[in-house]
Amino acid sequence: MALAATLASWATGAGAEAGFGLALASDDRFRGESTSDQRPVATASLSYDDVRGPYVGATLTLVATRRDGLQPLRSIQYIGYAQRVGSGIALDLGVTHRAYSHYYAGGYARDYAEFYVGASGPRWSSHVYVAPSYEGRKGSATYGEISLLLLSRDSWSVTGHVGLLAPPGRGGPYSRDPVIDWRLGATRRLGGFGLSLDWVGASSGGYSRRGHSGLVLSASRSF
Repeated sequence: MALAATLASWATGAGAEAGFGLALASDDRFRGESTSDQRPVATASLSYDDVRGPYVGATLTLVATRRDGLQPLRSIQYIGYAQRVGSGIALDLGVTHRAYSHYYAGGYARDYAEFYVGASGPRWSSHVYVAPSYEGRKGSATYGEISLLLLSRDSWSVTGHVGLLAPPGRGGPYSRDPVIDWRLGATRRLGGFGLSLDWVGASSGGYSRRGHSGLVLSASRSF
């Protein structure tokens, strides 16, 4: 999502900006779990960030299926507001909507929204998300995350991420244990191009097919 880039632009004092991006990846992962059944994906993104605080964006991802060729996998729309509060810190809040087609690796289409609040600095960001109806199921869920810029040297950067999902409470028909996910990645920038290699994974958690990690190779171009 373009949120990290949005907050980074405010932290450095950039003005309003419209952006467009294209990316190819060997797998699509969300909170450590493959949503594309470990199949390659292509994503187009569009965003607009206003220096006065509002931002909005959307992405569309296609998956290279085994039998049906290239098909829609998911779309994401988000809108929010961010404000600098001094010393390079920005606070933000907003809502994001995720819609998955029946090609989603979970086995059926999903459509749900999450509200979030967070803070970020020049080398970190942290957010808490609340989904009133988690993944289209009954029961709410909360997710907290922190992302860090571990190293930035010339055109190279190393980033880290860890998150904790508290799914619908025990006793419900879809309850499960909390899930921890992580991502550690290195990126090489060449002008507007980026080449990344990430180690991504998550702990096991009930009905989810989590519990494994893997490497994801991706290439992106921003305009």
